[in-house]
Amino acid sequence: MPVYDERIILDTLMYAEGPRWHDDRLYVSDFTALEVVSVDLDGGAYEKVVTVAGQPSGTGWMPNGDLLVVSQLDSRLLRYDGETLSEVADVSATSPSTNDLVVDRLGRGYMGGMPDGSLRRPGAVPSDFFENLYLVTPGEGGAESQCRIVADELEYPNGAVITADGGTLVVAETAGKRLTAFDIDPDGGLSNRRVWADLGLMPDGICLDAEGCIWVAIPISDGFRGFIRVAEGGEVRERVPSDRSAMAVMLGGPEGRHLFMVESSVIGRGDMPELRVRGNSRVRVAVTDVPAAGLP
Repeated sequence: MPVYDERIILDTLMYAEGPRWHDDRLYVSDFTALEVVSVDLDGGAYEKVVTVAGQPSGTGWMPNGDLLVVSQLDSRLLRYDGETLSEVADVSATSPSTNDLVVDRLGRGYMGGMPDGSLRRPGAVPSDFFENLYLVTPGEGGAESQCRIVADELEYPNGAVITADGGTLVVAETAGKRLTAFDIDPDGGLSNRRVWADLGLMPDGICLDAEGCIWVAIPISDGFRGFIRVAEGGEVRERVPSDRSAMAVMLGGPEGRHLFMVESSVIGRGDMPELRVRGNSRVRVAVTDVPAAGLP
């Protein structure tokens, strides 16, 4: 299943992550620009959606259209109603920062904690990267929001997807070099933890297609950088190489067959000056034969 009609639609980003297709537009979080931005399928009609001083990361939408966005550096989940940003959850007491997010059809967000440390630090061991996955239920009608840990000791939780039937969540464990699946319980809790695919490569952002395969961004590898399409169990069915670090991937477009690939020349800590240069990150798009499925 080759991809075709590749082109670059956005090449002015500083340090991009978290692509999402919503209401006929592509949304991207630009970490170091402190912005969530959106464009149309051709990269036009550019719009700055919201500024997040704590550095935006994962995003998702409530049933009423409000945007949920992770504020990475201060470990918070925020809600944007089109005019105002408000706090939904603060997990700074248990996680030094936060990263990706997937939102289910009820508006509940699964947000990953992010460890404080380099994946390539000499002498690092798995427990250095253990972090939590949080379930955040935004309050409605004056009710308080709820937040709880639904999985722990994940080795650097990153991109996440929910299957189309709402029954399974799969999360990328970057330091663990695997995709891990859970059953989603009626109350939003997670159970039956299992390895969905042992990759042997560090996964970042992921998305799910209608054949049950997962597209995975591989940012760091001694042998391959780019995007792979993986079946449950670990069989790699497609590879799209990149000359940059592959950060995240999303299926979208009018038929769900456009593969949006976020890539960066330089990756690392947000205080690196190279990460504040426009053009460091770009979005490349190609067309695939198998459309999107599940969330996001």
